[in-house]
Amino acid sequence: TTGWQPAVTDGQISGTTTLGRPIQAIKLSLKNGSADKYDVWYRAHVSYIGWMGWVKNGDIAGVTGGNGNNIEAIEIRTLSKGSGAPGETAGG
Repeated sequence: TTGWQPAVTDGQISGTTTLGRPIQAIKLSLKNGSADKYDVWYRAHVSYIGWMGWVKNGDIAGVTGGNGNNIEAIEIRTLSKGSGAPGETAGG
């Protein structure tokens, strides 16, 4: 019921810490000169679905819409710009 939170950087906490609310979706991106040299790839393991496909650079990982499918794990890889996904980009 909280919706998307403001973007955070440099070790700040995102989400809530005392309300017991799950994370359902995330978006990650690099900043400054790093975004010119690298892609940040990530995927979410979602309850009742399993591992979703890899996404990158600010795309949504997980599910939206409040359907009770929560993120249980996140895998993140930073790769050289344009080197391609570390695995399957479709499905979940």
